[in-house]
Amino acid sequence: FFNFLSTTTKPPGLEEKDLKHFIKQAMRFFVKDGKLWRRNASGMHQLVIIDFKKRLSLIYQAHDQLGHKQAFSTRKHLTDHFWWPGLD
Repeated sequence: FFNFLSTTTKPPGLEEKDLKHFIKQAMRFFVKDGKLWRRNASGMHQLVIIDFKKRLSLIYQAHDQLGHKQAFSTRKHLTDHFWWPGLD
């Protein structure tokens, strides 16, 4: 999505029949200050985290900062600020 939103160039290899679906999905994202962000269903902006090591680091940081709360509290904190596939 980052390249498409930055350049509005159709992704290579994407067939026309799939382009409409791709654009619909891409509209949930935007680029700001060189970073990819996502608008969730309630309109909140979440920074998209692609790097797996960064995801793990954020999980550990949130868990520690919240005083070792249970998974629900940690996940809620993360989803208020970040997004990656499978987090929601």
